[in-house]
Amino acid sequence: MQAAVAGLKAQAAAGIAQLLEATFPAGTKAAMVALLTELPNPSGTLPLALRSEAGVGPSRVLDFAMTGVPRTMAEAAPVFDGVVINMEWQHDPVE
Repeated sequence: MQAAVAGLKAQAAAGIAQLLEATFPAGTKAAMVALLTELPNPSGTLPLALRSEAGVGPSRVLDFAMTGVPRTMAEAAPVFDGVVINMEWQHDPVE
């Protein structure tokens, strides 16, 4: 079971590495991997910020309401066009 979990985490980390750098800066990817390594019981603080000149709202996802959830990064790319996601992960031990 532990080998299966390790394999899934490695697969997820590889997926994170493939995220678009323009949307997911290196620091965000590093924070995502750090959080991933703490699963299934992470404990900490997760500041998350979305930035976009055009705004982030329902109009970005309306197409998917009619066509379904994107299955590839290429299909999802329009949702993230012009959006920068900044994420940090600070581990805090459970008290």
